[in-house]
Amino acid sequence: MPDGTPIAVNTSFTKTWRVQNIGSVPWQDKRLKRMTPQDPNLCYSVDSIALPTVKPGEIIDISIEFTTPRYPGTCRTDWKMVDTSGNLIFPAKKALYSIVHVVEEKL
Repeated sequence: MPDGTPIAVNTSFTKTWRVQNIGSVPWQDKRLKRMTPQDPNLCYSVDSIALPTVKPGEIIDISIEFTTPRYPGTCRTDWKMVDTSGNLIFPAKKALYSIVHVVEEKL
């Protein structure tokens, strides 16, 4: 789902990011956590998902299902990697995000 896509109200969609571990250590026991609070005017999703172990250099696809709100508007959610205690792994790095334009009619 490309960012900026128009999507009708009350519609489910899946966002997929392709991510590469460019570091020198594997990502183990990590989660992708939603940083944007749940709000009835924003897209709904799970709060976090478990990530598989990702070796250095490995590329994975991360997919999350969303549901658009009942009213039109712009819907953005930000996501960051955390450890099992909820600590940010790369706090200074930009978040992964999804942004869609929620519209009244079905497209």
